Amino acid sequence: MANDAQLLALKAQLDHVRKRMAESPDKDQALQLAIEAAELCMSSLRLATDKTHKADLSSQAKSFISEAERIKKNPQWSPSLSKAPPSPPAASSNAPASQIASPLTTPKSPATSSQGPRMLQLVSQRPLPTAEQIILYKASSVNGSVFPPWKDAPQPEEFSLGEGNERFSDHTLFRFSNDQLNSLDNWMPAADALPPPAWYPGGKGLGGPTMQAETQIDLVQDAATDCSVVASLCSIVARPDNGKAQYLANMIWPFNKMTSIPEISANGKYILRLNFNGCWRKVVIDDRLPVSKSTRMLHVVDRNNPSLLWPALLEKAYLKVRGGYDFPGSSSCTDLWTILGWIPEQIHLQGVEVVPDELWSRLSKAFGYGDVLMTVGTGSMSRRTEKELGLESQHDYAVMDLRTYGTERQFLLKNPWTEGNERSRGKRTPSATELLMQEFVAEQKEAQNRVMTFPFSRAPTGSAQQAPRMFWISIEHLFQHFESVYANWNPVLFQHRQDIHFAWDLEAEKQIPGCLADNPQMSLKTDGDYVIWLLLSRHFKDDDSGATGAKRDFGKPDVGTPSHASVKGKNVSTPLLNEVDEEPATSDPQVLSDLARGWITLYIYDEEGKMVYTKEMEKIQEGEVVSSAQMLLKWSNPKKSTYTVVVDQEQLPISKYTFSLSTFSLKPLTLDRAAQKHEYTTRVKSAWTKYTAAGNLHSPDFGDNPQFSLRVVRRSSLSILLLVPDDSAVCNVILLYGQGKRAYTVKSRDILANSGLYKKHFALAEAKDIEAGTYTIACSTFEPQQQADFELRVDSDVPCALKAIPQEGAGLVVRDLARACLKPSTNRVAAPLRPQKLVRVTITAKLEQARAASAAASILSRARSPIRVTIEVGRGPERRILIASSNGEFSDNAAGVRTEEVDLSPNLLQEGDIWLVVERLSGPATGCDEIYKVEMLCDSMNAVGVGVWREWYQ
Repeated sequence: MANDAQLLALKAQLDHVRKRMAESPDKDQALQLAIEAAELCMSSLRLATDKTHKADLSSQAKSFISEAERIKKNPQWSPSLSKAPPSPPAASSNAPASQIASPLTTPKSPATSSQGPRMLQLVSQRPLPTAEQIILYKASSVNGSVFPPWKDAPQPEEFSLGEGNERFSDHTLFRFSNDQLNSLDNWMPAADALPPPAWYPGGKGLGGPTMQAETQIDLVQDAATDCSVVASLCSIVARPDNGKAQYLANMIWPFNKMTSIPEISANGKYILRLNFNGCWRKVVIDDRLPVSKSTRMLHVVDRNNPSLLWPALLEKAYLKVRGGYDFPGSSSCTDLWTILGWIPEQIHLQGVEVVPDELWSRLSKAFGYGDVLMTVGTGSMSRRTEKELGLESQHDYAVMDLRTYGTERQFLLKNPWTEGNERSRGKRTPSATELLMQEFVAEQKEAQNRVMTFPFSRAPTGSAQQAPRMFWISIEHLFQHFESVYANWNPVLFQHRQDIHFAWDLEAEKQIPGCLADNPQMSLKTDGDYVIWLLLSRHFKDDDSGATGAKRDFGKPDVGTPSHASVKGKNVSTPLLNEVDEEPATSDPQVLSDLARGWITLYIYDEEGKMVYTKEMEKIQEGEVVSSAQMLLKWSNPKKSTYTVVVDQEQLPISKYTFSLSTFSLKPLTLDRAAQKHEYTTRVKSAWTKYTAAGNLHSPDFGDNPQFSLRVVRRSSLSILLLVPDDSAVCNVILLYGQGKRAYTVKSRDILANSGLYKKHFALAEAKDIEAGTYTIACSTFEPQQQADFELRVDSDVPCALKAIPQEGAGLVVRDLARACLKPSTNRVAAPLRPQKLVRVTITAKLEQARAASAAASILSRARSPIRVTIEVGRGPERRILIASSNGEFSDNAAGVRTEEVDLSPNLLQEGDIWLVVERLSGPATGCDEIYKVEMLCDSMNAVGVGVWREWYQ
């Protein structure tokens, strides 16, 4: 009990010191208080008995020590740069999350995670190869401008205006929609554009642009359609640790380090540092802003501080990258990843795996620490639903705060859209902050157990009372009425980062569904048992062939725009469609998005960092298939091993793309390109035509299928991949002990490797450690006459020679001989051969017809008699067999029988007559005639004379 009392007293002292530390007027006092706080934590640690409590005290002590070191070493320290580590919250509180903090559990925060704003950058520790540096430089060109990778902070002289020099002018063309162009008056320098002239028709109002807000910032959008961007900026402003100065210090120049705010550029030039296309990049703009003819604003504006300039500059820089002010919207995840470099995660509220309790716990703790920024997005709604709920369709709302109110867990949401057409000239409507305070005061007068309701009803049209743009909403209603939470996480929650950059040319490769052989693949080596986040980022493109129009009403922001990336297979809206059941929104078909349609995702396989061929292999982790520019895969429990990470896409337009893959982890790992499973690759293109599409292994014409000779020079393992872009055929590939010769019939003992069941698009057969030699590969479709192009790819450990085997009869003379008839009483017929010169021949025989003498015999005659074909010299015991089909064995194969090639010459006649013999093992007991079609393939014309068939007896 005594210990408990002492711990409570120490806690009270620590809370007092922490508060004084946050309010320290100078560096020396802040340093002294940080040391005192660390000592109080150590004193509490000696008294504590609970392991969890001791771990928390130890972490706090380390945080205060680190904070003291940071204060001591920072020559530019000012009160705004220091924040004391937050105290743990009470078990139950009605305070907003911005006023409390909780330990972040997923991902686990490092020991330094409580060091104030935590604005340090987490950079990739992976050395950048020259090839990847080239990729990053080529990705600098976007939407007609060049944004080089960031090198060093600009010097102050870049922003000075020398005597006789002109102000800096950026000649970039920004796209505007037709409605925006109708409102556009002109581009004006910031000195003339802020505060907005139309808001103060009688004069300049608040006296020109400024970089410092006098009151609480209230950012809004109006005629601009970038709700996701403005909502993102609002979420930055709402960050609990109030670290806006740290954001801007690393984002915009010129910047005054002493005051921790940007400066007004003397020459109108501003340089911003944004994160996109694989790295931080330099974005240069001038200070001109689009000025409206009316009170409606074409750029973001602070309603409480209309002269504040930096939000409009940041918006302009971002929209320069994205193409212009007719920006159809993207995802706040993408926007904040670009603006801040914080890790984007889209949480789909309709997903079955999303649990409200777990989501609240995770988000509220991180929000209390200031380690997550959030917006939320609605899906597609009808106009009637919009009016009933008081929400906008397909629109982003900023999350300004979180709180527990009674038993409810609530989000404070802000609609960034302002009712610009309701603004009266010379007057300013009440700010959202003012309305919120009015609402909050009214709430406090009610009973403490009051249950909040949603939605807030909008004021009727023409009402003098404006509906609030900020409101509290319970997490249950959030799940009911919203589609996604867009969360961006502070990267310094992790301690290690690896980036890899790669290109993917879909123009050069035909994409085969289900086949991964040509997909980008990476090797990921881990030490196991720690959280890893993998972020796949698709780069913005200079000229995106996948740009598509989007329906939108410019009287409202982003109605029907692709603001919210969708997930394939989930019940969420398609990003380019506005499914409205009544009162459809007006459209502007000229609006374009600079991101192509299509879907991206990641797969992880336990394949030792080696290449994966097909999706059929068992995945140990699989990301959602999303249409956004970023896709995050969170992996909680990897083992100590080396894995293969595969990038996949669906329906991306045929074009050239570049990507970046980033890993974030608490322990070191190794990210590199996946190793090839085999060192050598050989490819050949072919097709099944009306002459060669002969059907499956059991087809009588199987031998007519495309076949290939494969010569292996040394022992090797093989991966044989058959790729079929057309989905009209199902295919199979087999490797045969065929000595590189065409196979007409296939038995199980002949097959060395088989791809298995016939299926669409691709077939894979693998063989391990085969001996050197020449083999036959046969490619077939299940049904005859399934015509399609295909590519055969053979990967091997040693060089191999792959070539097509000519079709039967290619370059030969085919002679259709007279039909050979075996009557019930005859099991052997023969025809004399008389070669005129040296000639090479092959003989084929196939049952053509069985003529039955009765109906009963007809049924029994369907069974084929086993036969063979021979070429013999002489008769009787002295006869010599030159060649025999099927190595002398009788066969009842539906494809018939054939001999190998054999040379015939007139000299053989000196040994005796030459006979072509068709023989069956035993005649049918049904009394039917069997008629055989016999062909002779010769390498020259008129080289062999053939007599008539006759019964033959030895």
